[in-house]
Amino acid sequence: MSRFALSTFRVKEEMDRKKVVCDCILSHQVRIKEETKRLATIRNQNNIKDDGGKYKGAEEQEIGDGEADEARHHV
Repeated sequence: MSRFALSTFRVKEEMDRKKVVCDCILSHQVRIKEETKRLATIRNQNNIKDDGGKYKGAEEQEIGDGEADEARHHV
């Protein structure tokens, strides 16, 4: 096999390998996006079921913690 033919073969093999890897990565990205949407839907459904009674956002927790600190200092 000539050097040119061997070089061409190796380049083609490398391109095919990179295409397979790229396709694999793209399929993983699609799967991750679908799972993220599904988890967001589940999270929203859980928040609706709780009626906000048990769930507190990060901002509300910080305010609640500050109020608890004040209560401890006044006792």
